[in-house]
Amino acid sequence: AAEVRAAAERAAAEARHRAEQVAAEARHRAEQAAAEARHRAEAAAAAARHAAEEAARRTANAFRSAGHAVQNFFCHTAGTLIAMADGTYKPVEQLKMGDETLLGGEVIGRGEVIATDLYSYRGTVLNGRHAVFEDGQWVRVENSPLATLLDVPPAPVYPVVTANHLLVCEQYICADLAEYDEDIGAVGRLAMLNADTERNAELLRAEKAYGLSQQRAA
Repeated sequence: AAEVRAAAERAAAEARHRAEQVAAEARHRAEQAAAEARHRAEAAAAAARHAAEEAARRTANAFRSAGHAVQNFFCHTAGTLIAMADGTYKPVEQLKMGDETLLGGEVIGRGEVIATDLYSYRGTVLNGRHAVFEDGQWVRVENSPLATLLDVPPAPVYPVVTANHLLVCEQYICADLAEYDEDIGAVGRLAMLNADTERNAELLRAEKAYGLSQQRAA
């Protein structure tokens, strides 16, 4: 009987020991999982803060640039069709904050002003200082051989700022009102647009993909 009790006690002790080991391992795994979850949550929160700060910086810079650029009215007249991300077109005067444009991304600024130096350019009417993408380079409309100065009364135009500083009309790609993230003046902005050869190569490919070069040739 004594031997049986001793064996039972040893078995019970071993069982308790194994149970304690299992419980300790479970606690360790739970602590590790909790620590990893906290780390992931902290990393996600940091990434979200960074993204929000970067978006705020880009928007603030865009609006500072817009405030400078509005003196030169880089805009289109009513009825100019702007390509949207969903494949449709919308008249420039009907664009709303948050609309998603083709290539330009989200509309983050819009307005209405009166302009005087209006040009006809590839099926649209817009200001001479507007930057357009032509033959793989950025030029001011007033310097393009494809543009004609119009003898017309002053008319409303509709400035637009997009997240990527681009707009696509029916026949060409152009810059938005701000043109660039930083306010470095009209000459500096045009120079920076032309210096970004990688982006311009992508725009050339986009022209072909959307049939803009064919429309121009027609």
